[in-house]
Amino acid sequence: MGPRNRAAPVVIDGWRGFDSFHSIESIAPDVWSDSINVVVAPNGNAISLRSPANFNDALSTNNPVLSGAFYDRNAGGLAVFDINASSGSNVATYVASGATNTAIRASQADARWSSENVNDRLFRVNGTEFVQVVTSLAVYAVGITKPAAAANVLVTGTGTLTLATGVTVSYAYINNGIVDVGECSAVSSASGVSSGEVLEIGVTASSQAGVDGIVLFISADGGSVRYLVIDSEGDPIVYANTSGTIEITTSYSTNLNVTETVYNAPPINGARHLSSWKNRVMATAYTGDTNRQQITYCGFDQIFYGTPWSCWPPLNVITIPNKAESMMGGVETDIGWLGLSDRDAYLLSGYPTDKVDSELDNVNTLQITEQFEQLGWGLGTRSPYTIQNTTFGPVWLDQYKRLQLWPTQGRPTEICMGLRNDLDTILDTDAARLMAEGAWFQAGSYGGFYVLSASTAGATNNRMWVSLIAQTPQGLVSFGAPSDIMAQCVFVVPVDGVDQCYIGVTDRLRTILNFDIEGAGWGADSNIYFELVANNNQMFSNLYSLRFNGKNSTDCVLQVRNFDDTEIEALNFIAVGGSNQALVNRYGARQKVRVNFPNDDDSRREIDNMRLISQRKSRVL
Repeated sequence: MGPRNRAAPVVIDGWRGFDSFHSIESIAPDVWSDSINVVVAPNGNAISLRSPANFNDALSTNNPVLSGAFYDRNAGGLAVFDINASSGSNVATYVASGATNTAIRASQADARWSSENVNDRLFRVNGTEFVQVVTSLAVYAVGITKPAAAANVLVTGTGTLTLATGVTVSYAYINNGIVDVGECSAVSSASGVSSGEVLEIGVTASSQAGVDGIVLFISADGGSVRYLVIDSEGDPIVYANTSGTIEITTSYSTNLNVTETVYNAPPINGARHLSSWKNRVMATAYTGDTNRQQITYCGFDQIFYGTPWSCWPPLNVITIPNKAESMMGGVETDIGWLGLSDRDAYLLSGYPTDKVDSELDNVNTLQITEQFEQLGWGLGTRSPYTIQNTTFGPVWLDQYKRLQLWPTQGRPTEICMGLRNDLDTILDTDAARLMAEGAWFQAGSYGGFYVLSASTAGATNNRMWVSLIAQTPQGLVSFGAPSDIMAQCVFVVPVDGVDQCYIGVTDRLRTILNFDIEGAGWGADSNIYFELVANNNQMFSNLYSLRFNGKNSTDCVLQVRNFDDTEIEALNFIAVGGSNQALVNRYGARQKVRVNFPNDDDSRREIDNMRLISQRKSRVL
């Protein structure tokens, strides 16, 4: 038998991350009272972050990457990122393939972009513009502005066209390269009759980038509905995008299945966040007071010609009932679209349809097939870029700066409660809260990491939190830890079929959370450690000895210090039976144990278990 005053050993087989919320005097030894750049792995081990690894060649702007996204195109996916090329409204967009950066657009507003992949296009908003990147990597505005003037029609000259009563005409602009078609013009006056004459149609050209043609819609002789003009093969006749007169000298054909593009309107400007629901693009987080309560969405079932996702019927708008709220963002779930305002949550379920104005066609051809429900949680967000789907449901940073997980039933649950006080350091300005960004990085079959980047000081994101969310035999767990890696944006990119987590730093993209790849290197003053409190549950005792196991852990430095951070002592270990063991023999009601990882970043390092043995001391009170 051992000494009778020997306390039962404390065995730590799994770690529970950093806790800044609960009292340091009450946390268990498997919880870290302090840490930086160390996270909990899905297997419960404490694992040090590798330094971020360079992905692309560095630019020379000396500015941080504002935003990034993965363009998931059929021709091959690419990382897209945005950076202020110099100063002011001079943000440039690049695609990065390996080390190569290719600029695709410049001179944009100084704001980050929110992006959404739909229909082999990357749709993007930044509060000022709504654009789309197409597979050729050309960038166009979403939607085509309708002609400002109606067509002028005149029957004149000599031809073979016969009209017994007359026709009316409208026209629309087209981008032939991507088959975007805009909203049709106002209707012309009636042409009058024609007996062997010519129908002259006066049109005005568009100056919008990408528009290279004009299509016509003409009514039947004496009719009131205008149809698309086609050739003998059934294809639309596309006329040059020039101001002038289009002449129809002979009989023409129309497609009776394609009427005027009255619902092909461009989107409302001012959105700052995009998501999708059932193949619809959803726009939220509008600037200003006029549209901030709104969710707008693209067309589909009433778009008979053109690209539905580039057409935004004016009535495809859902407004939250409380005019004091701002609809910030949302995410698609398996039971509907979860929308988060700055005060509450809403669920859009059913199936979205294009809304039709009965005054336009005298018949309501569609019934409302979606339902909009206020959930009444009192939990929303001021940080729409943090809303991310995970394996276990949506996660976001709420308006109180807490992490919420919604398993698509019941109420959301706060996760990583131990991060509360540390998350409270996020600046509370509207600009800072809007800058916060999150990403979900799947790591194995049992869970992954939710990565949050935000600003605690200044105009850039300067602190990161990495939270493990995993399914274990004990149920769903969530353990968080902070990092001082400065990630202005964070997003996930599949590389050769394997997800990689990318961050935007100054002048380039880097990869994080790949524990098997050496990064670009830590700075000489970097710290990588976690700290625990021993003997929180003991009185009058010595921390007698310590043992730990880990991968590549022999060059870790373990220190013991008093609870007030005095008398810091490095422990001397010997290897016994594959374990690292040390005699501590430190008296005190509580002792802190710090594990310092080296910052040379030459290997993967983790601590998988630790055993603490204390010896009670006899006292007379």
